[in-house]
Amino acid sequence: MTKPLLGIIARGDVPEPLHRLLVACCADALPATYDPAHAALFECAVVASPELLDDAPRGVRLAVWVDAVTDMEALAPRTEVAAIVASNDEIVAAAGARGILVAPGAEPQLATRFVPPAVRARLRAARGLPAHAVAVIDDDGAEWCDEPVADDVRDTALACAAVAVVRGAWALRAMAWGTPLVTDAATCAALGAVDGRDLVVARADPCATVEALLDDSAQLARLSWKARRFYERHHDLRSAVTQLLGMLHIPNVMTPPTARLQAVFTQMWTPSDAPAFARAYDRLATVVPRV
Repeated sequence: MTKPLLGIIARGDVPEPLHRLLVACCADALPATYDPAHAALFECAVVASPELLDDAPRGVRLAVWVDAVTDMEALAPRTEVAAIVASNDEIVAAAGARGILVAPGAEPQLATRFVPPAVRARLRAARGLPAHAVAVIDDDGAEWCDEPVADDVRDTALACAAVAVVRGAWALRAMAWGTPLVTDAATCAALGAVDGRDLVVARADPCATVEALLDDSAQLARLSWKARRFYERHHDLRSAVTQLLGMLHIPNVMTPPTARLQAVFTQMWTPSDAPAFARAYDRLATVVPRV
């Protein structure tokens, strides 16, 4: 399969967050300096600043990097701009559906998957684990249902726990798993998270906070989803890549159907070994050879 060319329109170096985003796009597209002499080869382009929009090819979907909120008014009527990319929350909010945040701390995705509470409950039941299993992790060690666990199974504990009490560096990884999280004020502040929305800060006894959460399935579901969304928005560069590729229509209509299917499953965080993946390919194989 030939990857589509993703044109880059810039004068000198591109902003560092945009550079990281473009590098992360290389698995799905070929970023290349836009050449007007070969304009027909470019199906979309990324413009490094709004003042370079007039250098962009006509009739292609564009993404624009924006550093200043004052540039947003001029971009509002530009229908060719499919995506507005920034490291500033205010700019992204002003961009609405076109906004893509590339947070300063965003890196390629951790080796985690979003595991919502309903799936966690089924995992625990299938493995004979306690229905209300709680993981407790800090920089000094980890426990699972009051028993110590080795470092190499911390991720397993976070993926299965009904609730986790985590302080320190592992709190972000808990959020990446979508684990309903109880923490302290210092960890919450270090993450830049919001108490009551992304996680719960235990003001006194963490055990009492955990007990209250275990009986509130609706709150567990909200915390799980908000934790994962916080991680994706502020720390997962791959999430920004998925948004950008979707807005620029990569893969496009010329991409083989199997690759488009792969892109859809990726956007839904479906692991490649999931039964749904195999079933979808089997259905598609009746009309398109598997590649």
